Amino acid sequence: MVVRIYKAAVTTQCRRGGYGYFGWQRNYYEHIVRNEEELNRIRKYIFNNPLRWHLDRENPERVGEDDFDRWLNKVSERLVEGGTNHV
Repeated sequence: MVVRIYKAAVTTQCRRGGYGYFGWQRNYYEHIVRNEEELNRIRKYIFNNPLRWHLDRENPERVGEDDFDRWLNKVSERLVEGGTNHV
């Protein structure tokens, strides 16, 4: 509930401030950080994520595939070859 109110307030202020096109990133989700280990994992992700932009499927100038894309391609190939039993 708190996050929803925060997001609504930010959206309202942005639109009042002339950013009528403002919107939250799609497929974004909130997550409660429960311990130091998880916090450090998230910090590492935040630090490293911009370094992987050249591999991101949302990047129109993408120059390769990341590990997820390679995994997804293999799963897709298996599904086409023999159905879901091979996944």
